[in-house]
Amino acid sequence: MRIAVCEQNPAQRDQLCSWIWQVCSLYGLEPELAAYGAPQELLDALRLRRFEIILLSADGPEGFLAVRQLRERDRQAQIIFLTDTNRYMVMGVRLHLADYVVKPLEFQKISRSLKLCGIGVGGWG
Repeated sequence: MRIAVCEQNPAQRDQLCSWIWQVCSLYGLEPELAAYGAPQELLDALRLRRFEIILLSADGPEGFLAVRQLRERDRQAQIIFLTDTNRYMVMGVRLHLADYVVKPLEFQKISRSLKLCGIGVGGWG
């Protein structure tokens, strides 16, 4: 399974990747992780490859715009939106997000989000 992580802060990006590995290893899964520092990098990557799960950390209106662009490019991907506000939560429902996580990020929140995407409860393990 291919998972993309988009987070501007390198330490937080590494933490997210570590948490994903921890959750997947509980179910005997070895994800193919790709990490990006900016939404545009992720959008560019989508031209060449597809991800089953995308974790996008972006704040404000630019973050929600990035979510819309991701959904336009891939209607099947499970998108987990990580942001500092619940302001766009209703719009997130319209874009069929797998989860909408308000920061601060915690292992339990990420684990729950990955389970909502099916990890450990069905097709992945």
